[in-house]
This record gives sequence, C-alpha cells and structure tokens, in this order.
Amino acid sequence: LGLGSVLDCGMFLQTIAAAAADRGLTTEGQTGWKGLGDAGLANLDAPCGALMLAVMALGHAAPPAAGSGPSVQPKSVTLWHT
Repeated sequence: LGLGSVLDCGMFLQTIAAAAADRGLTTEGQTGWKGLGDAGLANLDAPCGALMLAVMALGHAAPPAAGSGPSVQPKSVTLWHT
C-alpha cells in the first residue's frame, strides 16, 4: 500500500474504536511506537519504503470517577448500515 493508504488506515482504526465504544470497550492509541518506526522496521526486515502506522489497545476501562464521562455517547452519533 502507498502513502495514500495511511488515511484509510486511520479511518479503519477510528471505525474499530467507535464499534468498540458502542460495545462498552475502550480503545487507546499506542504512541510508544512514535519515532521508533525505522528501528522497528529494521528488526522486522521490512522492505525499503515500508511504513509502520499504528497500534491500538482494546479492553475494559477502569470505572470512571463520579461526574466524568463522555459528553456524547457513541450510539447517538453512530449509524450502522446492515
């Protein structure tokens, strides 16, 4: 995939995050890879020009503190086409 697919990958991850939130799960982008793409790709013997895009954690969040929480619930802004 070329550089133009980076946007597609971002939208794909955003869709996973929205679907997870709708099912009561939490996602978190793992920024620990930022700046380490070259070293990571070298260790993976990736071909020249390969990109390391993103990693996402998925799971259950800790219970929120009283009064904190999202101001918009995912179900109110998500439209599922089936």
